[in-house]
Amino acid sequence: MIRQAVLADKPHLLRLWKEGYADTPFNDMEYDDTYVEQMFAALLDNSDVVFARVVEQEGEVVGILIGVVDNNFWGVPIAQAIISYSRQETDKLIRQFTTWAKDKGVKSVTVTTVPGKEKYKQLIETLGFKNSGNIYTKEV
Repeated sequence: MIRQAVLADKPHLLRLWKEGYADTPFNDMEYDDTYVEQMFAALLDNSDVVFARVVEQEGEVVGILIGVVDNNFWGVPIAQAIISYSRQETDKLIRQFTTWAKDKGVKSVTVTTVPGKEKYKQLIETLGFKNSGNIYTKEV
């Protein structure tokens, strides 16, 4: 079942976020539990521009998708999924996020991809998303 995320979900969201982080290209950077916890509280409290859904299976939170609407450099509304982590229901989550973003007047939707997650990449391509390059990082 997919439902709106609520503040009571925060411990589950933090656990899933940390598990998802371990599979990203950023996993060699320091992870700040306190910052992530504060960010979740702020996101969940701002439902006008934040899409926050959880996936429950037998009463346990097993997946999340959090996205945000913002403007790009030219003032065009865009929506970006900050994280998409679900052991199931990924197709439905992304479709719901895309519909929600369209209803907000968004012109472009992006979702994060993680290297090595070929099934996920195939799914988002099936849903009409185009590969728009890689993310590069540099420690300074």
